[in-house]
Amino acid sequence: MTPGEVGLVAVLNNPDLVSQPAQLDAARADLLSETLLPNPSVGLAYAFLLGGAATSNSLAASISQDIRSIVTYSSRVKAEKVRVRQVSASLLWQEWQVAQKGQLLAVDIYADQRELEVRGKELDLLNKEVSQVRAATAAGNLDVTAEAPLLAALAGAESAIATTRTTLLQDWQSLDALMGLEPS
Repeated sequence: MTPGEVGLVAVLNNPDLVSQPAQLDAARADLLSETLLPNPSVGLAYAFLLGGAATSNSLAASISQDIRSIVTYSSRVKAEKVRVRQVSASLLWQEWQVAQKGQLLAVDIYADQRELEVRGKELDLLNKEVSQVRAATAAGNLDVTAEAPLLAALAGAESAIATTRTTLLQDWQSLDALMGLEPS
């Protein structure tokens, strides 16, 4: 896989991004609800004449509308549109960050593997030199102190390989976590 493909898979499988589309859907639903005006209220009343000076039954009808919702309609809709764009931009930003982190981890893993190969070759060369110096020391051609710098370099190379292996393992675990995979 290329680093770009790794980044895409990380975006598609990242457990933190799973709930993000639901937040965008909720913001869109809020926008839809803000675009709807409340229904007007209609009232009808009929009162029977039971007695008194009146000559007919009473009839009353009323229609009422929430004026505040009409006056604030435009600003509420604009605010919800901005909120939808904000949630969308936030989601896009988080996806971009996950993709970039996945790409960087893929490149780091590749570099760690190449570094292990080079350090392995370095260790082989140092082991050959140490064995040659030991053979020369055993033959009496070199002093024992000639081995010390090579043994120090050999220990440094072994330490560097161990550090690189640890870094490689950490990078794999970070990529697995980013992709929502088990660490195996």
